[in-house]
Amino acid sequence: MCKLNLRSLAEACFVRAKKLIAKGDEYSVRYACLELRFAMEYLIYQQMEYYKDELPDDAIKKWTPRQLISEMLTVDPYADQSSTIAIYPEKSSGEGGYRLGDDKRFTLKWANKNYNALSNFLHAANLHQLYSGNLHSHENILEKAQDIIKVIEDKFSSHIFGNNLGVFYNLECLCGRKFNRRQGSFREEDGIICPSCGAIHDIVRDDTAIGGKFSYKRRQILYKCLSCETDNYIDAHKISFGKIIVCTKCGNKVKIIFALEQLNGK
Repeated sequence: MCKLNLRSLAEACFVRAKKLIAKGDEYSVRYACLELRFAMEYLIYQQMEYYKDELPDDAIKKWTPRQLISEMLTVDPYADQSSTIAIYPEKSSGEGGYRLGDDKRFTLKWANKNYNALSNFLHAANLHQLYSGNLHSHENILEKAQDIIKVIEDKFSSHIFGNNLGVFYNLECLCGRKFNRRQGSFREEDGIICPSCGAIHDIVRDDTAIGGKFSYKRRQILYKCLSCETDNYIDAHKISFGKIIVCTKCGNKVKIIFALEQLNGK
């Protein structure tokens, strides 16, 4: 992830948008819509930085709010929800706390709808619109831009951002990728999947240990060599139709296939 101050970049776009809208003419307002789109993108990029250790490597190549927020929602079901951050005394009943502020976020629905709405104002009218006269009016564009400005301004009103609280499993895959996986974001029977190479890791619990000690084990499939009967192991995520497997002892090769087996004895 880049180390730019993405919030500052978003704020600079937002300030330019407000100045353009203040001019009042249609062309300035349309350019303001472009700056508002940039501001939305930078704010969502900033939020995504705090999920970088949970997301697949190719997630940072995406850029629309729908794609980015959807990626974050796969690892945190509350990624598009605003929240209040507060401190309470230990064993508190919910009283006597100190409110730090609000982490204000775009919901997936709002971001997708309004990002697309701004996009409509950044294209030349198509032939159907030109012939029919069904064009976006200056008043409609201005009204939509002003509505979006209010929402983005509200996001800047809080000094709390980038909150990503949770209980995490911390792993380092054989491929070298270090990553986190939030408890509750996956089923243990499915394993924890490396966001870089796709290797599957199982949680191995030690029920005899005090405090619930556990470790991780890469999921592998055992097969006996058809030639020398040596036990071989292959990573579960590498099993695919047509893959060639080579015995670690005798070098005998086998191919993975899918087959039908007769069950009725005929």
